[in-house]
Amino acid sequence: MGQAYQMGLDLDHVVCASGSAGTHAGLLVGLTGNTAHLPLTGINVRRDRQTQEGNVHALAQQTAELVGVPDIPREAVRALDEWVGPGYSLPTAEMTEAVQLLARLEGILLDPVYTGKAMAGLIGLVRRGEFEPGQKVLFVHTGGRPRCMPTRTCCSHEQGRRGAGRYGTGGHAGLLRQGPAPRRSRERSGASAAPDRQQSWRTGPECRSVRPGRVPGPVLAQMARGLQASGADFLVMVCNTAHAFEDDILNATSLPFVSLIEETRDAVLRERPALRRVGLLATNACLDAGLYQSAFAPHDVRTLTLEGASLERFMELLYRIKAGNTGPDVRAEMRSLALELVDAGAEVLVAGCTEVPLVLGAQDVPAPLVNSTDVLVERTLQYARGLAPLPERSVETPA
Repeated sequence: MGQAYQMGLDLDHVVCASGSAGTHAGLLVGLTGNTAHLPLTGINVRRDRQTQEGNVHALAQQTAELVGVPDIPREAVRALDEWVGPGYSLPTAEMTEAVQLLARLEGILLDPVYTGKAMAGLIGLVRRGEFEPGQKVLFVHTGGRPRCMPTRTCCSHEQGRRGAGRYGTGGHAGLLRQGPAPRRSRERSGASAAPDRQQSWRTGPECRSVRPGRVPGPVLAQMARGLQASGADFLVMVCNTAHAFEDDILNATSLPFVSLIEETRDAVLRERPALRRVGLLATNACLDAGLYQSAFAPHDVRTLTLEGASLERFMELLYRIKAGNTGPDVRAEMRSLALELVDAGAEVLVAGCTEVPLVLGAQDVPAPLVNSTDVLVERTLQYARGLAPLPERSVETPA
């Protein structure tokens, strides 16, 4: 409420997901304690209305007693159950529509268990005239984005294309569709399904004939074909090193491909148009593939990299970070390696590995630090919302 007051927002209604009842009850007590006189509607995700309203009211009463808030009237509790569907965490057509709509039009991610169904409820209330035109309704987004990642079918409900959105993006909701669940676990679509990129590249091209199952290229190509078949409009890959196999992906599909390497290079050059030396914190496989070196060379920018013992230390740090170690020792050592590049003349540093920003921030180094992952996320949202034209393919579209 403090934020609303500071922003001058005169709210008319609040909508939230109602599951275990904690969020719903807490909001109710807070609104009552602040004499906000603001109606609150919970959208159930697991129980029938009567049961859920009883749970919320009981918890709200207990909480009110603890914090010295007057009794919560029973009629203030509203928990609608029309959007629960077949059960807790089970997808519905309305939830799928809500998830895709928010992603396509606003670049906001909803999870399929809580906020997706809550937003479906809000949309349903709007459609049936619950709110007057011009009223200000606050939707409480309670998070849950990680739940989107392992869920393969929550956003592939048979909805069909809805046409062009407000930003003219049309079917970009396909970014959230990954198609039906796989028949075998090793066919799952995701970076973890691909063979180790470091090992495959470091063992050299000969591994393609000796140990074809260990090469990420064909696996990534299969993933790309699956995403295209599921309705994706363009492809994004968040692993820097895996871009060594970009041609395998481009040759497998006709979709535009957003290159993390090229987007990061462009972001660096926007930061420093007159740049002459860039420092690169990247894996040995990424360096061997020459991904960033090739990207910067046409712009007369020299790429400075870690070598020898320093590169070995860097790789050891990455595996420690992957194992969950992001403590002060790891942070100090990563900073030390970054400073080596600055001392060598780097004017800008590139975090060319997704683990680096977990232990190294812009405040840790005297030179600008460009996080390749952040760059890719920002550009992906711009492409998905139609705010920038999709990149042209670098290879001929396969027949």
